[in-house]
Amino acid sequence: MKMPSGESLSIQIRSAIVTLIQVGGMSYLDVYEALNSQVSLNTIKGTWLRVKKRSKSQEIFSLLENVEDQIRPEPAVPQKIPLGSATSEQLQDLALCDEEHWQKTFPQIAAEAEVNISKSYAYKIMNDHHDLGRIEPQ
Repeated sequence: MKMPSGESLSIQIRSAIVTLIQVGGMSYLDVYEALNSQVSLNTIKGTWLRVKKRSKSQEIFSLLENVEDQIRPEPAVPQKIPLGSATSEQLQDLALCDEEHWQKTFPQIAAEAEVNISKSYAYKIMNDHHDLGRIEPQ
């Protein structure tokens, strides 16, 4: 069974890739076959090059010290309107301010607040951030 796309490799698999290439002298294709084709050739190559770049030397212990992924403190692509942001709160306040605004769709509220987002993102923000639900017109 092949690993799902987008999932991080375990430390054990990354260590195996590094060890097989560095100590075993295997090619990317040999490593691919040794791992029963569960990891793509591109992933094997990318893992090896990343670890090699981060290591101070090409000694196996130095390489193995660098197999752990670097965890990003925040998403690679930050949200346009994060939870708790002033814009998010502004949209909520406007949506709940009076009965006239209760009748408006979330995209109409975003337009009134001069927030440039797609219709679907307006619904997502209001639902995810503030648990406000309105039915999107068809």
